[in-house]
Amino acid sequence: MTTIQLDAAGWCSALDFYDALLAGLLAPDWHGRNIDALINSMIVGAINKVEAPYRVAITGLQSATREAREELTVAMEALAEEGAMCSTTTDEAIIEITTQQVRLQDGLETGF
Repeated sequence: MTTIQLDAAGWCSALDFYDALLAGLLAPDWHGRNIDALINSMIVGAINKVEAPYRVAITGLQSATREAREELTVAMEALAEEGAMCSTTTDEAIIEITTQQVRLQDGLETGF
C-alpha cells in the first residue's frame, strides 16, 4: 500500500491542507479545494495519479492552525462517511482508502 506522508506543521489555512493533500495525491491542477472534490477524487477515483489502495499519514497537527485542523477534521468525517478509514491523535491523522466506489445512476455503489 502506498503511503503519502504530509507534515501539517506549516499549515496556516484550509487551503494549505488542500494544497498539501492534493500534491501528495498527484491531483490535476484543476482539482477543487473542497470536501466534495476530495470525495470525488479519493472515494470515486479516476482523477488523481495516486489511486487506491493508499494511506495518507499526517503529522505535525499540533503546530497547524486551528482553521487547518478543523478543515482536516471535517474532511475526515466526510471521507469516513463514504467508506474511508480515518483515525486521529493529538498530533497525527491517518486516512486510508482501500477501494474506490463506482456510483451508479440508480444511487447504488459498488467497490472495486
